[in-house]
Amino acid sequence: SIAYTTSCAACHSASGQGDGAYPALPGKLSEEVFIRVVREGRHGSMPAFAPTVIDDATLRADFAALGARQSAVA
Repeated sequence: SIAYTTSCAACHSASGQGDGAYPALPGKLSEEVFIRVVREGRHGSMPAFAPTVIDDATLRADFAALGARQSAVA
């Protein structure tokens, strides 16, 4: 999504495979945890993103797309 490209890809890579210190997505996260991490951020290393920046429907779609890419690589 455009939201992933503009808000996430710089650290997690365009394909979601991760980039150095940043993990591949969705990794082993459930959809629920994935959305919570995006909403709350992570230990000062990842900013939180409000629903006004990335809505839940987009997060669910990104989770599914990233999971499909991850499965195809594995």
